[in-house]
Amino acid sequence: MMPCRHFIVLNFHRIHDQPSEFHEGMIELSSMKFREHVEWLGRRVDFVGEADVATLRPGSRPKVLLTFDDGYSDAYDVIAPILEKNGVPATFFVSPGLIDHSILGAWDRIAYMVKKFRGKGFTFRGREFSMAQGAQPVYLALEEWCLSSLPDQGDEFVAELAQILGMEQPPASLQQRELVTWDQVRDLKRRGFAIGGHGSTHRVLSSLTFEEQEEEIRFSRVRLIEEGLDPISFAFPFGSPRTYSWETRELVTQAGFKLIFSFSGQAPKISRLDPTRIDRVAFKSSVAKYDFLLSWTSTYNFIHKFRQEEEE
Repeated sequence: MMPCRHFIVLNFHRIHDQPSEFHEGMIELSSMKFREHVEWLGRRVDFVGEADVATLRPGSRPKVLLTFDDGYSDAYDVIAPILEKNGVPATFFVSPGLIDHSILGAWDRIAYMVKKFRGKGFTFRGREFSMAQGAQPVYLALEEWCLSSLPDQGDEFVAELAQILGMEQPPASLQQRELVTWDQVRDLKRRGFAIGGHGSTHRVLSSLTFEEQEEEIRFSRVRLIEEGLDPISFAFPFGSPRTYSWETRELVTQAGFKLIFSFSGQAPKISRLDPTRIDRVAFKSSVAKYDFLLSWTSTYNFIHKFRQEEEE
């Protein structure tokens, strides 16, 4: 009965069947594997939607909410049909500025250019990068560097990298193809899925000034309301504890969001659930990992917390 006392919020980004021109790490599963995950979980848990969070009670089975970040086109083309077929609710978190301007996150634009680069290596901002092991190690290293060194989407970083590589950034039409449209987002809402805020332009909120954070959070909700969506949920972009602060959380609440999701990899107890502090978990590739989580939630949380403290 131990796991039945916990609220498990699972997080995904992309469900994709073909190799991507962009960041492969954003693709957690193929559509077939994702369908298997949903069906496997459906035999073991009670799926809930964001409207159920306020009245959650421990029961005979774990309570699980599925969430999907960043507004990739997979949300509409692949994920929603599988969820509908299985009667599973979900929340999709989108950043309005990315949809409005047809722009992908820096991580995807970096990956695109590195994959297209045909040289043996390059020097960027004093660091040497070798292509001997392929593109992936290089764009993963650049992504980490970009997100740790810049407080915004990394536009300046990406533009400078493009110049060094002698390449163009992905065209707007190609980036637009990878993102949902507003018509699709509204249709997801009509079909019963929840739409949540994810910052206006997916910035690292903790690195912005108070005024910039306020605008980034407030505008994300205003823009979603303009599209007829009236969101109650917000997920911190990137979501790790270092990407937001208590001040950020207060601003999210003041903007009118009722449920606030982070990404610490733990599953809170239902009896102690704070709607403004809901942790999420990301699992990939194997349903065996879900089995471990559902069976040993308290142990999992302890291990994860211990590892976090060691890293810090």
